[in-house]
Parts: sequence; structure tokens; C-alpha cells
Amino acid sequence: MGMMGPRVRAGAVLLFIFALGLLAGIAYERHHAARPLATMSAADEHEAAMAELQELLDLDEDQVAQIHKILAERQQTVQHMWEQLRPEVQNAMRQVHIDIADLLRPNQRERFHDWLMRRHKQNQGQHQPIPSER
Repeated sequence: MGMMGPRVRAGAVLLFIFALGLLAGIAYERHHAARPLATMSAADEHEAAMAELQELLDLDEDQVAQIHKILAERQQTVQHMWEQLRPEVQNAMRQVHIDIADLLRPNQRERFHDWLMRRHKQNQGQHQPIPSER
């Protein structure tokens, strides 16, 4: 990633995190549908994603070990970059929610707000709800 600027690297990291989360969600749904997703720890999500990748890609044990090593080595960098990006992502999502709410009729806006609040709780604060009054 030497020639990429900070925003491109941050975008790549965000995409990686999203993909890993998506894989974790797929693995979780496939193997543990009775337990709510919000109760999964980061370690559980990591293991679920690894199980999904191992099945999807038919990884051998050496590949699994190497992927674990790569993730462990990069975890601190990813976490640091996410902490820097998170406020921008939250502000962008908040603006998306406001823009959508502006298109809705009052009764739709209220249901949209309720939906966002449920998603907010399910995703442990990753999505910011829109204000209830505009």
C-alpha cells in the first residue's frame, strides 16, 4: 500500500473490516442462528469469519495459521485507523439518515427513526440514529 494516500488506505481498511464482518455474519447465521448476533465477542466474530473462509476457500491448516498471524500483526494498525475514521463514518451515516428522513412523510419518519434505533441497539452503536424532531 506504499503509493496510496491516507484516505485510500483508510477506505481499504474499512472495506476489509466490512468484508470480515460480513463473513462473520454469514458464518454466524449458518452455524448459530439461535443466538443473537449482538452477543458475539470480537474473538467469536474472528473465529466465525475464519471458519467461513476455511470452508469457502478450502484452506489448509498452514494457510489458516498464516491468516491468523496476518490478522494479529495488523490488528493494532486496523484498530488505530478505525478509531481515526469512526467519527467521519458516523457523521456521514448521520447525514444519510437525515437526508432519507427529509424525504419521508411524518408517520414514515417516525417508523424510520424506530428502525434506526433498533439497528443501533443490534449493532452496538455502529449506526447513529437521526434526531426524532426535525
